[in-house]
Amino acid sequence: MIINKIIYKKNEFIVEFNNGKSVSIVEDSLVKFNLYKGLEVSDDFDNSLYEQDQLTRAFILACRYLSNIKSSKQIKDYLYRKKISNDNIEKTIDLLTEKGFLDDYSYAVSYIHDAQILKKHGSKKIKYSLFEKGISKNIIEKASAEIDDELEYNNAHELFLKKANNDYSFENLNKVIKFLLARGFDYSIIKEVINYEKER
Repeated sequence: MIINKIIYKKNEFIVEFNNGKSVSIVEDSLVKFNLYKGLEVSDDFDNSLYEQDQLTRAFILACRYLSNIKSSKQIKDYLYRKKISNDNIEKTIDLLTEKGFLDDYSYAVSYIHDAQILKKHGSKKIKYSLFEKGISKNIIEKASAEIDDELEYNNAHELFLKKANNDYSFENLNKVIKFLLARGFDYSIIKEVINYEKER
């Protein structure tokens, strides 16, 4: 089988063979296989070219999506929405991990820092959010060592003062406690904050 011609169209290349078959591929695939007019290839080359191009497309999509740090599950869900086959999704995840573009531990650590500093979430909510994002329990446990205990207390204290607004009545304190629990703070930290403020 011989390549009759290669046509550029809308950011893709259409490779036409002398048996009437054709395959649309991205530039990365064209370069990888070093394709040119007159090149002689095997009879089933069009199938292998198509399969490899689909994997290349999945990798390109994933890299673009990775402009902001993502978890493996987020990448998988994104590629699935883009109608990438399950096989190519798994291969893409393996390739991204192998090249160091995807690291769930690094993602978890980065998420912890942002959640504490920017969102002022407590450790329980942070861990639950990581679990929801598909991070394994082992990685969550390992990354949790990066949780800043002092910042955890300071965040709880700051939110308490804001919500309590100097009203330490039983009814209002219950509302504030429920709010802080929902933000993921442990009851022991909340109790410590309340005792500190009451003793001032």
